[in-house]
Amino acid sequence: MNTSVAFIGMSNTGKSRFATPKLEALGFTKVCVDDEIEKRLGPELVKLGYSGIEEMAKWMGQPFEEQYSENSTTYLEHEIEVMWQVLGRLKRGERLVIDTTGSVIYTGSRILEGLREQATIVLLDAPQELQDELLVEYLTNPKPRIWGDDTYRPWQGEEPMEALKRCFPDLLAMRYLRYHKLAHFTIDYRVVRNPAFTGQTLLDMIGVVGTTH
Repeated sequence: MNTSVAFIGMSNTGKSRFATPKLEALGFTKVCVDDEIEKRLGPELVKLGYSGIEEMAKWMGQPFEEQYSENSTTYLEHEIEVMWQVLGRLKRGERLVIDTTGSVIYTGSRILEGLREQATIVLLDAPQELQDELLVEYLTNPKPRIWGDDTYRPWQGEEPMEALKRCFPDLLAMRYLRYHKLAHFTIDYRVVRNPAFTGQTLLDMIGVVGTTH
């Protein structure tokens, strides 16, 4: 039985703010992949006057901005390195709660297979009807986002931001197909926001034995 848990899903579904702290409170060691990537990028970000996750999103830019291609590639390279380190810690028997990025699905089959073997993967699912809400969250509370798979496809003469808004549902649809294939369990993202939903409730649902203190 896997004793570690990895949360997957789109940014702003509550992996960092709601789900991960519930297990951290039970003694799991937290690994926030975004934080680890930010540490690796730190010197470059500081040189450019950036700090924090929202500033890292500005550094990466949107898929229509000049810096996006190079910076998104750099970000993903660091994410892959972080995930290999996470797999190493899992192999050593550390009991982790892993707060993955929304782009974990782009880290490669070997990493994803290893993660699935060594941790119980829980998808925080956002139903189709909440896509507009997630788009608003994305625009008002930006986080670094790898689009990938050519999901940003502007029409001729279309304003870049309008193209992004139009293509965002395609990005969600593509990602959720891949998230569902990767996950062992799927939970509506609104459930983990309920204060009555505890870490132990989650562990009971997914069959992971809790940490004793």
